Amino acid sequence: MSNKIISAINELLTISDNDVDTKTNLIKVQDIFLKYKYSLKEESLKINIKEYKITIKQSKWISKLAEVIAENFSCYYIDKEKNKIFFLGRENDTYICNILLVYIINFIENKIIKMKYKCRRDGISSRGLKEEYALQFINDIKALFEEQKLKIPNLSLYTAPDSKVTIEYLQLKIEKLKDELDCANKKLKKLGRKVKFSEDKKDLIRNKSLQQKDNGKYPTVRELAKEFNCSPALICNILNERNEGKQ
Repeated sequence: MSNKIISAINELLTISDNDVDTKTNLIKVQDIFLKYKYSLKEESLKINIKEYKITIKQSKWISKLAEVIAENFSCYYIDKEKNKIFFLGRENDTYICNILLVYIINFIENKIIKMKYKCRRDGISSRGLKEEYALQFINDIKALFEEQKLKIPNLSLYTAPDSKVTIEYLQLKIEKLKDELDCANKKLKKLGRKVKFSEDKKDLIRNKSLQQKDNGKYPTVRELAKEFNCSPALICNILNERNEGKQ
């Protein structure tokens, strides 16, 4: 990204006490961003993931902030790791998203320091002030961006990530779902291993394994495991105990 564009954006992103000016400047940044974005061939820019570390106390409202920024600056917000924010998009887009994230966090932090000082001076509790103010500020900028989309035809198309970025995002989502499924299966297997059956219940399982179904077939280990709510490995152990007893 050219130094000229970065300078223009940095000039707008000056920390002030004025909420209205700060929110308005974000719309101006989006305007500069879009003009620059479509003046070059983005296909030549690589797709990357930009990382920003956060603290546990900040995570709730910062995650929401990251989501609003991403959806208005051609990126995806990825909830990938605890205490970290990830933007997925074209190189320039993730760069801008990160700049805006840091800027708005600093604005909110500075604003809260002054508001808490005023609360202490006036003898008022400031408990929950940060979360409340931050969420309201984020809702306000989200509403401003939505208002822009109503004013400018097809703006939502221009601010959306391109197809290649979307494909990359969906692949990451699929990988995450697979990991979650594997994790869930491992937990289920552990639960199954922990199940303990009485000797009567074990005999019932063994007898059930010898009973033919309506189709003339015997129940499989998996079917027995499902019926008795345990792991297939446990069913195998119970059936093996019967075979060992015969020997």
